Amino acid sequence: SVYTPWTVKYKPMTLNEVVGNQEAKAKIIEWIQQWEKKPPKKRALLLYGPPGIGKTATIEALAKDLDMELVESNASDY
Repeated sequence: SVYTPWTVKYKPMTLNEVVGNQEAKAKIIEWIQQWEKKPPKKRALLLYGPPGIGKTATIEALAKDLDMELVESNASDY
């Protein structure tokens, strides 16, 4: 069989599956919901922190839950 990395195989697929910093998740959801009314004053979301804490997984799950296109930019790509 083809090897699938553990991090891919068990990656959270919905925001409810993302465990951990509930306060940060709530702030991200609140920021996204502001866009439904009108663009918020702070129009960008910057996630930072050490590797492996769920930054990418959280945003990917949120985008999937909301059926949104995800545009990602990493400083390491430049």
